[in-house]
Amino acid sequence: RNGTTWIAEEHGVSILSNDNAPAFNALIAKMKVGDRLEILPLRYKTASVIVINKSITVTAKSNRNQTTGAIIECASDGVVFSSPWVKWSGISLIGQYTTTVLNPSAKVFGSVGMRHEYSASGTSSGVIVEDCFVTYFDTNVVESQEAGQAWAGAYREYYNVFLRYGRINLAM
Repeated sequence: RNGTTWIAEEHGVSILSNDNAPAFNALIAKMKVGDRLEILPLRYKTASVIVINKSITVTAKSNRNQTTGAIIECASDGVVFSSPWVKWSGISLIGQYTTTVLNPSAKVFGSVGMRHEYSASGTSSGVIVEDCFVTYFDTNVVESQEAGQAWAGAYREYYNVFLRYGRINLAM
């Protein structure tokens, strides 16, 4: 494993906060490609979106090599993957429904748990998501591309990922 391991709770992430997204985003901004972000297997809250814009691993800190998992309760969208070669492991997302009238063909998804952004540059290609659930969002997972951009075979892997109770579970 290359890179530095960062512990989220040592950089402003707290179970007492109602919006940990700014702390997560500030920490991700400090990280370098190949680094690892670990969070304790507890329950956290966000009121804004977490943006992963570089190739890092984000995981729940394991206990004796067994990840018990962390949960992030999201008052808005959950996480946006806007970089290739990201790994998200053991961190589940719980959302909230909105009153938005959903229209996937017009790219109106309401609250989104995980959004994979894809562009001609290959953004969000090679993302691995494992050992988590995404639940109670208007749209649990969105695989989106830029307007007019043809889908060009973005590479993603999902292992033990459960999409439940979304008004739409997967939108492409």
